[in-house]
Amino acid sequence: LFACAQAPTDSGDKTTQDTHATETADTADTADTADTSPTDTDTGDPLPTEAAAADLTWSLHPEIGAIGILTWTQTADATSAWVEFRVGADDWQASPPQDGATGTHFAHVLGVPYDTDVEVRVVNDFGGGGVPSASIPGHTGALPDGIELPATTTPLPADLDPGSDFLLLGIGMGDASWKLIFDRAGQVVWAHPSDGDTGSMQVSVDGHQLLWDDGAAIVHRMTLDGAISETVDLPGLHHAFVEATDNTLVWGGKEDGRDAVWERATDGTVRRIFDCATYWEEHDASLPCDGNTLYWRADDDSLLFSSDNENTVMHLDRVSGEVLHQWGQLDG
Repeated sequence: LFACAQAPTDSGDKTTQDTHATETADTADTADTADTSPTDTDTGDPLPTEAAAADLTWSLHPEIGAIGILTWTQTADATSAWVEFRVGADDWQASPPQDGATGTHFAHVLGVPYDTDVEVRVVNDFGGGGVPSASIPGHTGALPDGIELPATTTPLPADLDPGSDFLLLGIGMGDASWKLIFDRAGQVVWAHPSDGDTGSMQVSVDGHQLLWDDGAAIVHRMTLDGAISETVDLPGLHHAFVEATDNTLVWGGKEDGRDAVWERATDGTVRRIFDCATYWEEHDASLPCDGNTLYWRADDDSLLFSSDNENTVMHLDRVSGEVLHQWGQLDG
């Protein structure tokens, strides 16, 4: 999901990189063995075996103590540069690469639990693979006061989704509501306060921002450093919304008390995709449609929309609103 950022308002994927150049021992004492150290393809000169990074400095984001900031001076041009970090003996995790020109650089370190020691370093690629600098220690800030954490049990690694590194959760506590991100061990790695109860939170389709609602039919688009880039009204929003292609927002909502699925294009145009209330009436439901969860399927641009009344899930064509499949207690 998120690990580091090249700038305060951009976030990237948390990835494990094994791009360090292999260092070959000097075998000059064996006359017939050639030096296989990486060389510049243009000049034939040996490439550096250590990152040209000086004055590494660790600091914390002024408002979000789980966000570390590593600043350094790049003393020689590199093809690219990035930051790596690890906790204890864990694998090194890496930020997205950025330009490696000489000068002052920084990157955000994200994904480390609150109040935790972390080891950080800079990696440069001069054309022969990544070479690291010496590492320095860092420590994240304390978890903010007032967060009531859910109880956690012993995780069962074999049962966890191997492709999911983080859990996004909104906890509504009245005046002290929070948006939280947990790692696979159930530790909080990011926390941000909310003005209202956050009912739905997700990563944007491009992977660079969070989308969340504030309990008042308003959705915000925000980077992990807390900078809001867009605020959008979704009339009648009830429970869940999703982002589809081209920043289009889709949500289950109520109009005059009747449930439907709506879509808002980037130009502000709103259209109704599916009239759940009418569909429920046509199928002789004993209770009204009460929309609950909503998922967008990128592979076929369709939607999964559920109702807790009649315990039913519908598979919808996003363009036409046609019900493609249906599972549950509702007739049909």
